[in-house]
Amino acid sequence: MSLINGNSLKIVLINTVIICLSQFLIMHTKLSILPFQLGFTALIFLPINTLIRLSKMKLDLYQHWLSIYIGLFCSTVIFYVIEALLLDGLSDSPPGEPSFDLFLIVLIYGFLQLLIFVFINGVSYIINVFTNKF
Repeated sequence: MSLINGNSLKIVLINTVIICLSQFLIMHTKLSILPFQLGFTALIFLPINTLIRLSKMKLDLYQHWLSIYIGLFCSTVIFYVIEALLLDGLSDSPPGEPSFDLFLIVLIYGFLQLLIFVFINGVSYIINVFTNKF
C-alpha cells in the first residue's frame, strides 16, 4: 500500500486550502485566536474531513491524518511566504522586527492548530479503536 496516492494528495490539497484560508482570516480580522480556531475546527474542518473520510476516498486512518498534517505544514509555509511578501516595514521599527513578529505570529497560530489537530487525532483514534468503522 502506497503512502502517497491520488486520494492522499487530494486530501492534502483540500486541507491546505482550508487551513490557509483560516490563517488569513485570523491574521486579517480582529477575532480572538482560540475561539476562532475552535469554531473553525468544529464548524468547517471536522464536517469536511468527516465527509472526506466517509466518501469513496478510502484511506486508512493514519494516512488520512498524515495528509491532514502535511496540509497543515504546507498551508503554514504558504501563509508565511505570502505574508512575508506583503509585509510592509515600518519606518520607526528596527530592521527585521516586522519579519520576526510575523514569524512569531505564524509559529503561535501553527502551534495552536497543531495542538487542536493532535487532540482531534487522538479522539478519532479512540473512536476508530472502539468502533473500527471510522
